[in-house]
Amino acid sequence: MPNKLDTIHALSRLQKHIHELHDLRNTINAALAKVRADNLAQALTQKKHLKELKDRYAVLEQEITILPPLDAAEVLEPEFNYITTIENILTTTAELKPSAARPSAKKTPKPSAPGSSRSTTGCGGKWGNKETR
Repeated sequence: MPNKLDTIHALSRLQKHIHELHDLRNTINAALAKVRADNLAQALTQKKHLKELKDRYAVLEQEITILPPLDAAEVLEPEFNYITTIENILTTTAELKPSAARPSAKKTPKPSAPGSSRSTTGCGGKWGNKETR
């Protein structure tokens, strides 16, 4: 069982790590707030900060064992949710970036090969095409 002084030091380290996480979150938020449709690539520059945030989260997971499990969960859950949200934002941005860079480029469906049963105008699927019923 840790003595009182060890507990105070462990709580101080935990507080420092939480503060560092929040500073990094503020950096990411400030950068993402400046992103618009014409500069989507700027959002992707936050990948390095996201990696650092994940690394710091891993350290936090090790340090948080000083707290009771429910208290630890109250600290870890919002951080985990934030990381997941930023990952989703960056993934979506990466998918949107090519189409945003070329707004005039339209994707047209490829016509089906002659003689194939696939139709580009029918709905297919469970209900099938009119021609195949």
